[in-house]
Amino acid sequence: MGSVIAFIALLLSTIAPNIEVLMLTYGVMGGVGFGMIYLPAIVSVGYYFTTRRALATGLAVCGSGVGAFMFAPMTQYLLTKMDWKNTLMILAALALHCSVFGALMRPLNVHAEAIVVDESSTRTSDRKPLLQRIAEEKRRR
Repeated sequence: MGSVIAFIALLLSTIAPNIEVLMLTYGVMGGVGFGMIYLPAIVSVGYYFTTRRALATGLAVCGSGVGAFMFAPMTQYLLTKMDWKNTLMILAALALHCSVFGALMRPLNVHAEAIVVDESSTRTSDRKPLLQRIAEEKRRR
């Protein structure tokens, strides 16, 4: 949802008639959209990792900083090759690509099917996330 909001905000910014509308579309709407992209991307890392969660979260936060660092020269390059409206359209398309990555974020509550030991009894696995069960098994060994 954040990707679509950011996409619409950047596209609307290209037809802004004055600076007030530009501040509303690019600043407020774009900020809300990019915030809705950033927060789940960082928070979801904590659900995927149990043993080295701090390292994984640190790498995810650093990755967003590196991306922000690289966007400035890329935007400057695009501005030298085309006008600001076309540059915003390209940035809007890049923001829309985040919806693909957002669709890949799935919860890890993997519940195993009932395993038939014999005809009279069945056994189910724990209701813990898969990575947590793997980490507990490593600790037991």
